[in-house]
Amino acid sequence: MKKIFSIFLSVTSFICFSQSRDKGTIELSPVIGYSQSMIFIFTSEPVGGINIGSNVDYYFNENWSLRSGLFYQTMGSNEVNFLIFSDKYSEKLKYLSVPLVINWHFGSNKNWNLNYGVGGGFLLDAKAKSGDGITIDTKDVSNSFQFGINAGIGYKLVLTENIGLVFDVSQFMGFTDTNKEKSRKNFYTSFNFGGVFKL
Repeated sequence: MKKIFSIFLSVTSFICFSQSRDKGTIELSPVIGYSQSMIFIFTSEPVGGINIGSNVDYYFNENWSLRSGLFYQTMGSNEVNFLIFSDKYSEKLKYLSVPLVINWHFGSNKNWNLNYGVGGGFLLDAKAKSGDGITIDTKDVSNSFQFGINAGIGYKLVLTENIGLVFDVSQFMGFTDTNKEKSRKNFYTSFNFGGVFKL
């Protein structure tokens, strides 16, 4: 059993060591994850949702890549006073989001990555629900686009030269208001899992 385990570790180490990402390499990373979002200007409780989409990395060398992608994300908050409701409510804003970040790959096998940059989100749907259960469409009073900062950290588990698994945490902090009449900005965190494919 110890011998089999030693062979497995040796093979895994060789795969991790032998994986390289030269200039011009492109990686596709489809992911799915759980997210929490809140309005960080106000006292609020986070709203949970699903983060689903894909990153694309273009490598300049083994240490640096430019990352973008496309994601479906649910943001908003629970229990915040809203201009329409006088009582507590919950609000969900659904976006099609596009990050643009610089990704630094580090560690002995470059399996870790740390990224930082900007991101934008196009509003798809906006709904608010009052404490008594009334739901209304708030898209008319919501801004159709948001802009902010993206940051994240992740780890890539190498399976073969061209395939791997990725685990990461990403965050978005909005600079623009989500609402046309109120100062409200999203703060968003997601915990993701997915695959990595060298194209």
